[in-house]
Amino acid sequence: MTPAEARAILALPADHDDATIRDAARLLIEVGTPDEIKDARRFISFGLRHQPGTPQ
Repeated sequence: MTPAEARAILALPADHDDATIRDAARLLIEVGTPDEIKDARRFISFGLRHQPGTPQ
């Protein structure tokens, strides 16, 4: 997965499974900007179900 693919996954997380979202978040934590790292940490910490705009 490239950083661009990871950004796209986190932009529309409802279209992806939890494992893919966590992988994308981990990648951006390693190579992202400070804002991307902050946002990606929320996906790792809380998971898909806790993100606004995703189906419950």
